[in-house]
Amino acid sequence: MSDQEWYDALPSDIQNAPIFKVAEDGTVKTIEQVVLDLTNLTQVAGNSLRMPGPDAGDEDIAKFQSRVMEKVPGLMTKPNLEDDDSIAAHFTKMGKPATAEDYKTPEIEGFELDDPGGTKATAHAMNMTQKQFTAWVNDQAKAATLRQDKLNLQHEEQLGVIKNEWGAAFEQNMAAVGKLVKENTLAPKELAEAFDKKQLPASMLRYLLNMSELGAEGTTFQTQTDGSDVIPIPAEAMSQLVEVENRLFDKNMHPSDPQYALLTAKRNKLIRQAYPDASLDVNSMRA
Repeated sequence: MSDQEWYDALPSDIQNAPIFKVAEDGTVKTIEQVVLDLTNLTQVAGNSLRMPGPDAGDEDIAKFQSRVMEKVPGLMTKPNLEDDDSIAAHFTKMGKPATAEDYKTPEIEGFELDDPGGTKATAHAMNMTQKQFTAWVNDQAKAATLRQDKLNLQHEEQLGVIKNEWGAAFEQNMAAVGKLVKENTLAPKELAEAFDKKQLPASMLRYLLNMSELGAEGTTFQTQTDGSDVIPIPAEAMSQLVEVENRLFDKNMHPSDPQYALLTAKRNKLIRQAYPDASLDVNSMRA
């Protein structure tokens, strides 16, 4: 039987079915072609998904969504915001670890989380993915570095203030303060630690120096001395310099005077202490 003959033998209503559609040039499909087309349609029907109707219940909708997820594994559904389990499942698919302990903390040189367990618990409660957790910890590390850099700069500025104020007496005065905070039984250990790290503000260093000079109760530090070996701060050196120069020049002391050589030597020493950062020719200076 020819292709045309078997087609003509079909009932007229079946002939009009899309599967038996005649080509534009009038040729009909072969039996083999029709069988192949029917096979393909069967396969497509087996893989097709029927949308739930308007009267479908939650169970039918859930089955439909499950089939969709099977067909498209990477597809994500919108979570039910009224259902905690639905929200948790949604973020789990996005990369949220199953438990807080499963978060992997990035290794950052010079930085450690103060409370790793608490941080992970907070991240899990906030539905963070591992990627988000890593970014969050990195941000904390950067913020901590910026804070420490700012503190270090403040400490350096404060130390610069006191160095300028104490001048040549800086090392001497710092030694006195260090002795006080480390030997005074009433001084908290945090004070000594801050001193060693050069983190004490200028106001605290001034106060502690004053305490060391008073000989605070509980310390073995003593400042009983004749003053000959004590280096004055620039302001004090300036005051002493004025007094020495008053004796030298205002009274026109003659070089043959026994006190002249001693006062001149002391004047030169005080000039250097009053102007510790300046390059001066002390021999050519006259008040």
